[in-house]
Amino acid sequence: TNNEFGFDYLRDNMKYELDQFAQRPLNYAIVDEVDSILIDESRTPLIISGPSEESTDLYERIDRIIPR
Repeated sequence: TNNEFGFDYLRDNMKYELDQFAQRPLNYAIVDEVDSILIDESRTPLIISGPSEESTDLYERIDRIIPR
């Protein structure tokens, strides 16, 4: 389904190694009822949430060092 495709895309963008990807390279797609997917279901965001794998302390320390 389109939700599975969306979540696979999000999960793939969280991976570090190519062999961990769920989707194959995206070349083209024929989508029936695309108006339903793009308009009607666009109100429901796809969100992946969970505990952080790493401490964010390093990011906070570097944020204080780098000028804006």
